[in-house]
Amino acid sequence: FSRFEGTKPLPLPVRVLLFRTAAGFRPFQPSAIAEGVYQSGGERDYIALHAGTEEVYRVVYHEYVHLIQHRSMAKLPQWRTVQPVG
Repeated sequence: FSRFEGTKPLPLPVRVLLFRTAAGFRPFQPSAIAEGVYQSGGERDYIALHAGTEEVYRVVYHEYVHLIQHRSMAKLPQWRTVQPVG
C-alpha cells in the first residue's frame, strides 16, 4: 500500500466561534434567520453561532452535520470537461 501513502487528506481542525450576543454574530450571519453558519477554509473549518439562541445545542449540531457532509463528499471525476465524440 505504499503507493497510496499520503493520498488521503488529513481532516482540517475545526474552530467554533460562540458569540455572546446576536449583534456580535451578525457580521458572520448569512441571512436574517440563520442562527449559525458552517464555513470550510483552506487550513481550518469554522462553525459560528451566538449563545443567545434558545436552542444553541440544536444549532451547533446542525452546523456540525454540514461539516460532516462537506468532509464526506467524494471528489467527482472531471468527466464534465470531456467533449462528446461524434
